[in-house]
Amino acid sequence: MRREPNLLSGGYFSSADLLTVWSALYTDRYLTPVGTSGALLVTDPSTSESDMTHRTSEGLGYGMLISSLLATTQDQDIANLQEQFNGLLLAVKAAMDLGNGLPAWSLDIRNGEIVLNDAHPDWGPQNSATDAELDIWFALKLALDLVAQGKWQSNPQYQEIKDKIKKLIKDRAVTDLGNDQLALDPSEDWGSRLGQVHLNPSYLRVGYFRMMAEESSGEERAFFEELARDSLTVLNNIYDRYGDIPDWVEVRGGDFRVSDSETPGHLTEPRFDSLRWPIGVAMSAILFNDQEAREFCRKVLEKAGTDSSIMWQTSGTDQADDAMAYLVALGSGDERLIEAYSAKVKAYFNSNSFGEAERYFNNSLPLIALLLDDYMGRQPVAQALPAAPISAPAPTPASHAPIMDPALAASMREAAMHPTVGTVHTARPTVGGQAVSQSSNVSEELTTKLEAIVQPLISSSSELQAGQVIRVKVNVHFQRDESGQWVSGQVTFPDVVSGEESRRPVDQSVLDNIKAALNAANISLAPISDQDKQDLYKLSGLTDLTSDYQQTGVVINFDFPILADN
Repeated sequence: MRREPNLLSGGYFSSADLLTVWSALYTDRYLTPVGTSGALLVTDPSTSESDMTHRTSEGLGYGMLISSLLATTQDQDIANLQEQFNGLLLAVKAAMDLGNGLPAWSLDIRNGEIVLNDAHPDWGPQNSATDAELDIWFALKLALDLVAQGKWQSNPQYQEIKDKIKKLIKDRAVTDLGNDQLALDPSEDWGSRLGQVHLNPSYLRVGYFRMMAEESSGEERAFFEELARDSLTVLNNIYDRYGDIPDWVEVRGGDFRVSDSETPGHLTEPRFDSLRWPIGVAMSAILFNDQEAREFCRKVLEKAGTDSSIMWQTSGTDQADDAMAYLVALGSGDERLIEAYSAKVKAYFNSNSFGEAERYFNNSLPLIALLLDDYMGRQPVAQALPAAPISAPAPTPASHAPIMDPALAASMREAAMHPTVGTVHTARPTVGGQAVSQSSNVSEELTTKLEAIVQPLISSSSELQAGQVIRVKVNVHFQRDESGQWVSGQVTFPDVVSGEESRRPVDQSVLDNIKAALNAANISLAPISDQDKQDLYKLSGLTDLTSDYQQTGVVINFDFPILADN
């Protein structure tokens, strides 16, 4: 499944060229000695001393990852690279002492020592940032490989810190999203709050988790295998809903919502944070022959083609955008797109503009992409991972989902607008936790069609009790037809679950039966107005998306409260 040669082995660049780039950027500009301790921090020269991102654990992770990857490509200057790697590792140890076991994320230098950056104490400089921990873990894995190959000198701290980070991530930095799916918290200290999860999709490094599983056994292996599978599922769900991968999302009861754009650092657009998601997905696709990861890369590129600006709405980071898109193309296996993006990467590295941008982020990601490409090309090809098991229930007979009498449907809609105590289990539509007006053509039509299928199944079930709530998740994708009218291109039912307000879980067989009946119904909707579409997007926390290529979807939750025991 690998394309050979890659940009290094094919002679487009030499490892000596990249060593020169490393020296010009990191050695001369970014690596900052800390007193006489031998420790090195990575400084972003584009930021001020009072900026919380001036020196971070993320920078330490990038420095360790690039130096260890670079050492795998060559035999010369190996000792100097290990010396710099060890200096960064000393800074990691100091950051771990300042944090809660995992490295503190925002750092500074005072009196020749590493301290917390206290310019904004309310930002929690002592908190961890799990993207950095994952990069540090992978860099230490590479360092141990270099020791085993005789390229680097042994250092017992490599294994010690690598194992500690892995254990702390497993024990303290993974959360359940509320739908039997695991995901990595962006920080063990502030990722999960008040029943919601702030999730950074770029932290879901699927390939790293597969590596962790590969070196583990028993329960630990099963844990990281599940984390890898669930991370890819979460990325797919986010992309299917929004048409891209935002910087941040919130998760409540298993439902995704783009984080509030007014919250510092929580942006609705796919920008700088989002740039990193291809690292883990491409690694899983290539190193583990992960067909689901490969299909995800292909799905993203079907929309973006050779224009990385469709994937990420950044400014001034074209070189990083194209480099990360190159990884997506590699993950997809699409030769045409691989060549298109490799041409952009080659042009950038061969231009005189390389390194003009001060920000280490802009220059680090192209190096990481190029070095990962070479590293992955050196590894043996794995057997294809089996596709995720699909447990589809048997189709429900048509007699279990009769079309309701129009008069009954009208009375149920009236009851939904004016709830009363009784045994008619009416739907309550919400988007992003907010009620959808029954005047909305979309919600009114869906309410009618869902109630026609779900209400008889509820009434005929003996497994339901008063106080339970059934939640039907409906994904509605909008597209324009030839006349320019908005239509519902697709209505799907990704899940039927127990509602958040349910006093006790609903029997899974009941949920499966309802989901099967809904999917068998092939529901479609009438054309809608621009206003209806915009209203639903706004409820989802999205901005008005009117560009033809932004044909994204909206998830509407329909809750059916059980008002009396059946």
